[in-house]
Amino acid sequence: TLIPIGGNDPVSVDITSLVTDWVVGTSPNYGVILDPRGSDAGDANWYSRDAGTAARQPVHEVTFRSPTVIFDMPATRDTYLDENNPTDFFGNTNPVETRPEAGNIKRALFQFDSAMFPTGAVVSSATLNVSSANSRSNHIANVMQLTSGWTDSANWNTADGVTAWTTAGGDFGANSYGSLTPVGGDVFEQADVAALLQDWVDGTLGNYGVILDPSGTDSGDAEWSSIEEADDTLHAFIEVTYEAPVLGASTTNALSGSGVVVTDGDTITVSMQLTSNIADSNVTPGTLGVTAANGATATCGPPSPASQGIAVDTPIEFEWT
Repeated sequence: TLIPIGGNDPVSVDITSLVTDWVVGTSPNYGVILDPRGSDAGDANWYSRDAGTAARQPVHEVTFRSPTVIFDMPATRDTYLDENNPTDFFGNTNPVETRPEAGNIKRALFQFDSAMFPTGAVVSSATLNVSSANSRSNHIANVMQLTSGWTDSANWNTADGVTAWTTAGGDFGANSYGSLTPVGGDVFEQADVAALLQDWVDGTLGNYGVILDPSGTDSGDAEWSSIEEADDTLHAFIEVTYEAPVLGASTTNALSGSGVVVTDGDTITVSMQLTSNIADSNVTPGTLGVTAANGATATCGPPSPASQGIAVDTPIEFEWT
């Protein structure tokens, strides 16, 4: 309710539940109408959007939770594999190294934790950042998806000091997710790994991290800062932007009941009433299980209605027969 108090002073009313219904589609957005009540025989004047002073024009102040999430996902583990030292492991070493020279290949591994992503998250962007500690020529580090798990004890021959890689030198896919160039100066080299991260989030691919598989004619080592680097601002990370799924009301409700004695052919109707502190455009209940005893049979049909929307603090009802 708005009271015309005059004096060019703004008056306000809380329409949170209405706007929520607009957003989730429970009610179409046709705007609002001011429907007057009282015994007044005169006019209340309200400023319109054509008011010359912008501060007097009607405004709708909205506060909402943005579904866009931006954060840096740090590496949780890293190491490198050395073909020339196939049983040595470097999980506690800084820097990690890459080398493309045949017979002396070195590959760097980085692990990231994607468990914090909610189901249904949509990755808008994901950029791998690895700090280059030295400059090398004719040297490219290709970003590949690891296909099996590994530990800090991984070496050229094994993933954990015991279990052999399927192929010595690490198990990784054929697709490249960009490449890093060792330019030195602690510059962060970047690669677009949005498609890979989305596959991790969706579960399409297992998250075993990435491996830098070098190519080129360089016979020396490119050095990349590891998580053992004292300056943690140089640690590898993935810069992530994702869209969080819109959360609805509780997705699971349980309805139980005690036994009822009925005669042959009787029909029983079970009703469930729901209320919610947020609106949801699609509440869909499941089936209702019934059990008969003493040789009798019982069946239960689908809920009616099959689904419906729910407004804030406004009960809705489903029935099973």
